[in-house]
Parts: sequence; structure tokens; C-alpha cells
Amino acid sequence: MRKTVGGAAITILGVVGIGATSVLGEDEVPVAGIYTQNQACKGDGSDPLSARVKVTGKEIESRFGVCFILRSRRSGNIFEAHVECNVGSPNLILGDITFTPRDDGTIHVVDQDQVYSAVLHKCPPGTTSFTGTAMTKEAPAASSRPASGRR
Repeated sequence: MRKTVGGAAITILGVVGIGATSVLGEDEVPVAGIYTQNQACKGDGSDPLSARVKVTGKEIESRFGVCFILRSRRSGNIFEAHVECNVGSPNLILGDITFTPRDDGTIHVVDQDQVYSAVLHKCPPGTTSFTGTAMTKEAPAASSRPASGRR
């Protein structure tokens, strides 16, 4: 089943594990940081907020919403995450995302069905401001979020 969110087609996925691993800590996530999607990050405050992607050991935040990392693993230089994405209450999507570093310093991101693909450009250290409307970080209601112990 496909659902359109913010102009992008996303596949509603069943639970497909990527391995029995736990959420890695901030220091263990090779792709943790602030990025811009599909454009170079200037880091001077002029980058559009709609292009911002923030990756931590617990979640991925972008214009599409917040994806909580349920499980993750490294395979060589590739980082894989099984995520639960809140794309607007009550819509939750489960799926796998793969982050692959490229020789040019960018990171290729793709979902398991290759419906969504992007290139992430790392922002300079200290980048905090972006132009545009502030993104909202809306956590799903407690009754709609499965108990997974990731808090």
C-alpha cells in the first residue's frame, strides 16, 4: 500500500527486521549529524529548513516528520536502521532505511523499497539555523505508539 506524504510516495510497510540489534548511542551512529537533503549545506543560516535532516542515535528528523530508530546495525561502512515514522497523527510507517557513505563525502539514503532516495550533505559543525517555517516535532499520542522501550 502506498501513501503520499509531502509530495513523496512512501510505502506502508510491515515489520521487517534488519537484525536483532539495539539502538546505537550517539557516538556509535556513523551518520549522526545535521545535513541538507539533495543540496550542499552552506551552514550560514541561508539553507532552507525544508532541506534539513537531523540524525541522532534515537531518531531521524526531516520535513516528512520524525522517524524513531527502533533497531540499527552497521555492515562495513553502511548503516541500516529499522524505523517507525510519524508522518502526521495517526499515520505511523514502519520500514528500513539504508545510509551509504559516498566517496565525495555525501551519504546516499534509500528506503527498503527504493521509493525514497536522497543524498545528504553534512553541514559544518555548529550549524543550527535554517531559513523558512519552523518544523514541528509532534510525538505520536501514547495510545497510538507501540510500546518498544526506546525512550
